[in-house]
Amino acid sequence: MAHRAPVVLKASIKSNICAYMIPTSKNARPFVGMIEFLSRSRIAHAISHHRTPYTSHQREFWASAEIDCEVSPPVIRGKIAGQDVVVAAAHIRRLCQFGDHPEDPVTLDKYLVRGCFMRIKYDGNVAEGVLNKANLCPQYKYLGHVLLHCLGSRRGGFDDMRETIQSAFVALVLNIPFNFFEMVFTHLKENIYLKGDNAYLMYPRFLQMIIDDQLPLLPRSDIDMIKLEHMTGVTLNRVQTYRGRPTKPPHKRLIGHLANPDYVAPTNRKWRHDNSDSDREDIVVPPADDLDDDDQDGQGDGGNTPNVPSTAATTPTVTAIDPSLPTNPEDVNLDTVLFTDSEDTEDDFEISQQGARLVATKRKRGADQGSSRVDDDVRDADFVPDCPQVSAAPSSQSTPVKRGRGKRMAKRQKFKLVRRTKSTSATTATATRSEAPMSTSVP
Repeated sequence: MAHRAPVVLKASIKSNICAYMIPTSKNARPFVGMIEFLSRSRIAHAISHHRTPYTSHQREFWASAEIDCEVSPPVIRGKIAGQDVVVAAAHIRRLCQFGDHPEDPVTLDKYLVRGCFMRIKYDGNVAEGVLNKANLCPQYKYLGHVLLHCLGSRRGGFDDMRETIQSAFVALVLNIPFNFFEMVFTHLKENIYLKGDNAYLMYPRFLQMIIDDQLPLLPRSDIDMIKLEHMTGVTLNRVQTYRGRPTKPPHKRLIGHLANPDYVAPTNRKWRHDNSDSDREDIVVPPADDLDDDDQDGQGDGGNTPNVPSTAATTPTVTAIDPSLPTNPEDVNLDTVLFTDSEDTEDDFEISQQGARLVATKRKRGADQGSSRVDDDVRDADFVPDCPQVSAAPSSQSTPVKRGRGKRMAKRQKFKLVRRTKSTSATTATATRSEAPMSTSVP
């Protein structure tokens, strides 16, 4: 059995909260269609049922929680006030009323997910592993907001939609089977293995449902309550704001099961029916036989798929040919091709004559600029080298040296360089190195 080390876990008041489900309010006018869908969806009870969690119940359970793999399917066992509490996927399914089946998937085919997000005009690169809800128009953004805050397992970073939430999103839009209760149970098991600050009181509302169902007589106190910040009408106003973006994402009307309660999901890894009137997406789905194991179960990395373009351009890409380039290979000037400067490099070529041959040597532009500056100084008649200025007669007074720094300070003062300008009347400088004096003069 996997057991958690004793640690005081904290709660997240914005995780596992309830959604705003009142379509008649003033703030809900732009979201009426989405709120009506959520009210009749398979997650309606899970995202709207209020249950007050208690800190002492939650902490005591997680402090003793362990995964029992000796039974099939595995369960999580914990204790509260010395009494056993068992959390199983079946308990979550029954109390949250998801209505899913145990054989339903937890992740969907990645091409299906990307195609659906392109269809709803996701304003970003759908090939990225993590999608941002801010790239969706307000109604779809609210759906992502509900999934992240009500059913998600994270206590922060509520803009990022990872693989599981993306699959849940697409399953709701296209009315595809999806195992919501198994998703929640998997995250609960993962919380046992998390260490330090990464672990927290995950799914406090769902867990309290199970605790109240098995131990209804546990003591409760108002000062022990976890006050979750459920969504309100103000939440809908915030969903309509887009910070850090010059423009809002393109609008897209509700499609699929969001608009039609009797919608039937497309088959064969498709995100639309053949007679759909929506814009076509430029995405190539390879045959199932050509996919590896990660592609088939929808758990690929999602970041290295060359056939999935960004939604910024939903039309086929055509490569334009520069009319200035010759089409006949015999007309190509090799010297032009070999010695053409590039904007992406700092290299340059210097052509010099050696005997009867022209030789091209590569050089650094930074070095050339530095050498040309030195050459200009040397050719300057008024140039005076940077030599230390030392008097002809040795001074009888010794230079004061700070205690503790001694020879190092004296050495720095001895070799300090003084730049002489054109206005200096002296044209010579004498430098003393070791014990032998050396005079240097520049005409």
